[in-house]
Amino acid sequence: MSDKGQSKVLVTGKTTPPEQPVDFSRKRRIHEDAIRALLFAFAGVSILTTIGIVVILGRESWLFFGDPEVTLEPDATHAADGYATSELRTGTHAGTHVDAPRHTLPDGAAIDETDPGRFAFDARLVDLRPLEPREPITAEALSAALGDESEPDAVESAVDLLVLRTGWATRWGTERYRDHPYLTETAARWVRDRDAGVGLDAFGPDPTPAAPSVEGAGAAPPPSASGNGRSRSARTSVPAQPHSSAKATR
Repeated sequence: MSDKGQSKVLVTGKTTPPEQPVDFSRKRRIHEDAIRALLFAFAGVSILTTIGIVVILGRESWLFFGDPEVTLEPDATHAADGYATSELRTGTHAGTHVDAPRHTLPDGAAIDETDPGRFAFDARLVDLRPLEPREPITAEALSAALGDESEPDAVESAVDLLVLRTGWATRWGTERYRDHPYLTETAARWVRDRDAGVGLDAFGPDPTPAAPSVEGAGAAPPPSASGNGRSRSARTSVPAQPHSSAKATR
């Protein structure tokens, strides 16, 4: 077949190179590494702080008089059963825990009837150290520790929990831990009038009976000295040892 009278067109263009794998890696940026390191550091501090304000639940748990002991025994073992489980027996008042209103009030709410958001606080640390064994904590002492003895409303409106540092956490595990300072009824009312709760590094805001086996231990003040129980000490009582804990934000 002749190609006479036909036009020939030459098409030219760039040749497409073979596809290359896409590199999604980025160059390291110093400021990003610094931010990442700070985030890890803050996370570590937060974890250590959280661990440091709880008490391990075990045989060594510090119990109130008459409370059942904590036991943890093997139930199944790898050697005999091919798996491992344990049997835990404890009272509801051992270790780090939250006391529901029903703990002291017959008609109070149970723990599963309480909004978990009630245990999230904006707190202020109040350092009351040094204190003597079974020393009453007065309203005047709280006001002075907050920085202004003459100011009746020294607690900021944004604060709904006062975490009282008595120094008694250092006595944890000894009989002297029971001889902690306590809130007077006037101090409890002072806190309640400011719509705040109380956290303590002790058994609670009211006096704990002295162990009869301790020589020289003084008798505990009468219950009425602290406002006749935890329920009157403030809107919410959050002892740091051995009950629940609160994170101070100020």
